[in-house]
Amino acid sequence: MRRPLCLAMLGFTAAVRIMTWIKPLPQPSPPMEDGQTAVVAGTVSDITSYMDPENGQMVHIVYLKAADALPYQGAETQSDLKFKDPDAELIKTDSISLNTNLNNFTAAGIRAVNFSDRDLKQNITAQKEAQKQLQEIDMQVWEKSAQEQGMPAQTLEKSAQEQGIPMRSQGGTGVMCRLQEGEVRLPEIGSRACYRGKARHFKTATNPGEFDARAYYAGQGISMQLSQAVLTGKSEGYSGWRHALYRLRRHAGEVLENIFPQKEASVLKAMLLGEKKGMDSEIKALYQGAGISHILAISGLHISLLGMGLYRLLSRFLSRKLSGLLSCGVLFSYLVMTGFSASAARAGIMFLLYMTAKIVGRTYDMPTALSTAAALLLLENPAWLQDGGFQLSFAAAAGAAVTIPAFERMGSDAVKLFGKDKGKKNYIKMYGEKQKHPVMQRLLQGFRSSFCISLTTLPVLLSVFYEWNLLSILLNVLVIPLMGILMGGTVLLVLAGSVVGGIGEPVFVFLRILALPVKGILIFYEKLCLLSEGLPGIWHAGKPELWQLLVFAAGLGLLLLLAEKIPRPAGVPAAVLLCLVFVLKPQDGMQMTMLDVGQGDCIYIRTESGKHYLYDAGSSSQKDTGTWQVIPFLKYQGVGRLEAVFVSHWDADHINGLEAVFEWAEKSGVSIGGLVLPQAHVVQDEPSRLVEMAGSYHIPVYRMAAGDLLKDGKTEFLCLHPDGRDSFTDRNTASLVVQLTLRAENGDKDFSILLTGDVDAEGEQKILASSPGLLQSCDILKTAHHGSETSTTREFLDAAAPACALISCGRNNPYGHPHKAVLERLKAARIPVFVTNECGAVTVRRRQKKITVETFLNVD
Repeated sequence: MRRPLCLAMLGFTAAVRIMTWIKPLPQPSPPMEDGQTAVVAGTVSDITSYMDPENGQMVHIVYLKAADALPYQGAETQSDLKFKDPDAELIKTDSISLNTNLNNFTAAGIRAVNFSDRDLKQNITAQKEAQKQLQEIDMQVWEKSAQEQGMPAQTLEKSAQEQGIPMRSQGGTGVMCRLQEGEVRLPEIGSRACYRGKARHFKTATNPGEFDARAYYAGQGISMQLSQAVLTGKSEGYSGWRHALYRLRRHAGEVLENIFPQKEASVLKAMLLGEKKGMDSEIKALYQGAGISHILAISGLHISLLGMGLYRLLSRFLSRKLSGLLSCGVLFSYLVMTGFSASAARAGIMFLLYMTAKIVGRTYDMPTALSTAAALLLLENPAWLQDGGFQLSFAAAAGAAVTIPAFERMGSDAVKLFGKDKGKKNYIKMYGEKQKHPVMQRLLQGFRSSFCISLTTLPVLLSVFYEWNLLSILLNVLVIPLMGILMGGTVLLVLAGSVVGGIGEPVFVFLRILALPVKGILIFYEKLCLLSEGLPGIWHAGKPELWQLLVFAAGLGLLLLLAEKIPRPAGVPAAVLLCLVFVLKPQDGMQMTMLDVGQGDCIYIRTESGKHYLYDAGSSSQKDTGTWQVIPFLKYQGVGRLEAVFVSHWDADHINGLEAVFEWAEKSGVSIGGLVLPQAHVVQDEPSRLVEMAGSYHIPVYRMAAGDLLKDGKTEFLCLHPDGRDSFTDRNTASLVVQLTLRAENGDKDFSILLTGDVDAEGEQKILASSPGLLQSCDILKTAHHGSETSTTREFLDAAAPACALISCGRNNPYGHPHKAVLERLKAARIPVFVTNECGAVTVRRRQKKITVETFLNVD
């Protein structure tokens, strides 16, 4: 009955997937407008504290669930609540500010203000203001307050309701409160807390490949963030067990910080405690680029090491049943302490089923346990299906449960045919295998396991990260065996530091010496990652199409079903050939995408021959646009080489993302053919910094002037401006204006795009004077200078006569882009306009002699 249960659970999982395809899950809406001052009250579900590696400041984040919010209508006053220390109870002060009448939260709970017959009406008004800040008062608190004032609770409740004061939580969503600098007052886990701050919405992806923060946090039930949050009050009641676990996690983190340097401590805190926010971004990128970032997440590897290690230790002294029960209890507490991530929850459920099987004397079936874990998690939260961590965790576990055993069975028909002993000899003779040294056998077994898991997770990896490091198969063979020593040693160090750490610094000096093996393993991991950076191995596959995923899944399923009939030496080559389905990328004509980088410009071009180009990459309104928008898009497109990077001019909003692109290209093995700058002299202003940066990454620099032509098959890049002999006083006037033309078989112009940078009216007049005929019948116009009034004159627009205009500008930008006059000119000429601050990324495709314009965001 094991496999029927497995099929039933898989059927349920598939049904959930189909239902979410047909009708996507709703996302919780933020209860407040972005940037609005608000007061939020909810139950504290978790607290994260870490040192920001960039500025060295301590950051505290409090997570609230079932939170309600209201606009803050009171004066910005200092709270009258203070803590004795970060974990102490609230005490009253002598402040007579507004908050004195806002419930006077104390260590005894939430007290009502002085209610008497004489001033009941006045105090009810004050109480209304209090409830607008808190918006959740537990009935128990009201009863206690009424008893203290000698008033029936029903009377107090009725009076509050008449004033429109909500008595209980209205069932809000989760809110992430990022405390302001210097705010160290932390509530207890499970308590009801009230915070005041600025409502901040999570960013929605507006470009292909960009991380969608809103969707990610929505999957966790979190609707918004409260920045610069200040605690204004909390309740007395809280969860003693969960708060004790939180304090244990915090104490363990402090012990690690006392023993290890900050970088190593942050890695170990991620591995052992699930705290990733304080990790150094470079280390995190190193592990991810090398394909071993899974060791940073609490997953099946960690759970099996900790859970099974504890079980084996306890079973030396206790019965099997008691050891299993204690192990499950400790492991469950550990999962609660570390946040119950998707991968940890999956591993925890499977460990629980494994222990249950051992206790009751039944056989443990890993595929059934895996499918049961998936069904249970999706029953609790169907949004897990869209979480990359959930997908990778289950894909890796499926590789261990199904793919590895299938590859081990390959060629076993020979054993069945000739008998166990004769079959084995015949098998060895048939395939030329020889008995190998035990160490070599372990290495081959590790390689096979790593290959099988990589094979199973490949579709998910490409769908989430768009690339894969082939060397990760070998790296995992070296990394995984050391995890037992690393995790075991870290746990022992934390225990030792907790027991004897109170003696003082000499103990930690001794523990730092004992920690050298653990530190050495981390250094070894880092060196492996750095070594892999310099070696060719990263496969820039890009986002796989649905048909590729379906073909791969069908092929892998067939390979596993026929495993026993396939000779073992043919297994790996057959799987490699199957992976090549992701290489098949039929050419789909020409593509140009204007990315939404806020107040800036970035245009990607793929020619009909499949080569990739970039025109500008910068933004003045978004931080690190190269890292968060441009690079993810290039990965999404599967860019393995940029033939050229054109720079219209060297204003920051056109180039400040390039250094991140150059650095990523060098580390990822993406070659760049050259950096193309305008051949123009700008008085007292030369792009020396840009040229030096290109030189540091060994990228050749070229100049283009009016009349210069770059050919790529049927595609031409013709420079219309500037004239290399001219001198300019303004960068915008000297912008590199390029006409991209696709030629038909007979050489006629078939399709054209005009890229104008920030050229102003003066530059446009020069183009009209020198080459007016070249502008005629332009299909796509990249409107100059983000739609500024200083560009896109009527004369220039009439000469170009584009079929469509694109404008790149930021939302609510201070410059008023796109200018109303420019939009009116385009409207008068009946030219459709697509603006990135409304549409997100805009993609223009030319295929089968048809032009299509696609917007990333749905617009009316």
